[in-house]
Amino acid sequence: MKHKLLFVIFLLPGLIFAQSGGNEAFPFLRIAPSSYEASLGGNLVTAGRSDIDLMWANPALLDDSLHNQASVSLTNFLADISMSTFAYAYDFEKIGIVSVGFHTLNYGEFQGYDAGGTEEGVFDARDLVFQVSNVQQAGNFKLGVSLKYISGRIATIQSQAIAVDLGGLFVHPEKEFTIGMAFKNMGIILDQFSDASQSLPFDIEAGTTFKPRYMPFRFTITVDNFFDDQLYYQLPEDELSGMNEYMDYALRHLTLGTELILGKSVTVRGGYNHLLRRELKHQSGSGGAGFSFGFDLSLKRFGLNYGFQKFHFADGVHYFGLKANFNQMFFKKNS
Repeated sequence: MKHKLLFVIFLLPGLIFAQSGGNEAFPFLRIAPSSYEASLGGNLVTAGRSDIDLMWANPALLDDSLHNQASVSLTNFLADISMSTFAYAYDFEKIGIVSVGFHTLNYGEFQGYDAGGTEEGVFDARDLVFQVSNVQQAGNFKLGVSLKYISGRIATIQSQAIAVDLGGLFVHPEKEFTIGMAFKNMGIILDQFSDASQSLPFDIEAGTTFKPRYMPFRFTITVDNFFDDQLYYQLPEDELSGMNEYMDYALRHLTLGTELILGKSVTVRGGYNHLLRRELKHQSGSGGAGFSFGFDLSLKRFGLNYGFQKFHFADGVHYFGLKANFNQMFFKKNS
């Protein structure tokens, strides 16, 4: 195990360096795939509860309580783009909990034309990521890894990539307090749509989730885009300077989320993403851009969840999800 960890440590700098420069390929990987993540602002690497959809946020958030559970999420994204997500987890005796899942975006059908403007039929376009995740635990520390196969298709042209997510998590043994970090989308592009230099949307995220004692609230703070200094663009009409400009820049790296815990079965969530608010605001106002909310209803056999993420004054994205606990429905895990 020590030799494997040393190998990962020495490999990380090379993988990180390989992501710098060029234009991003597969930008859909930055879209929150589940209502849990979307309703807390769109980015997170820590959580105060177990949820199979968190495999997309940080593989270290998986645990054996998710054995034999599945989730399905359907989203009518912007511009009639349809998005769907599926995940399933199983606890193997020798290697521990393993989850598999896919996340797809279908962009619909388009009318094709040749260079002279003559119709050539209809084609479609879509993006897909297939992911396998595993987590190992040593005391209060957890290390998770996800292997991704990523593909995109426009008509008959296809782009492919292979990537890895690596996540770590510290769970306090007594208090409801966690600290986590994740290295996302480290990998290589196998085929791409053009000859232009591109890279995967690599990101390093860190965060914490904590629940103050005797309070029904749980708070999540996430820092992302550690090495991206291109997040700040100030419109002339903003007229920010001095401390206000510095605070605006710093907040673009933060995602804030809170949860109101209404018993064991119901949780209401809300989030704020300052980067989305600033970048997607309209001259007439932000219209709630950057804010999100949702809820989760968890029963023994089933779970229902909903999330809404506001992008601009005209529209937002609704997430609808269903979870199933097959242990309660059909099976019982052998002890």
